[in-house]
Amino acid sequence: MGHIDQKLLPTAADVEGAVTRLKGVAVRTPLINAPVLDERLGARVFLKAETGAAPASSRTRRVIMRRALPQRPSSSACAPPS
Repeated sequence: MGHIDQKLLPTAADVEGAVTRLKGVAVRTPLINAPVLDERLGARVFLKAETGAAPASSRTRRVIMRRALPQRPSSSACAPPS
């Protein structure tokens, strides 16, 4: 696996700021606990309940998040090696 440039990843502060800016705009998608997976993996597992989301809400959320998070410089760090 290649190196990931940390400048391309959002920080905790970026995410917290986006949450604040999106409050009242985006609706939370419900999460459902998965006890069978909890037991198998030895950790709490939650699944995103897409049936509870509005149609096209993930596309809307992506657009909103792109505008809410600070822009990062583009990089070829994630490109496959040549």
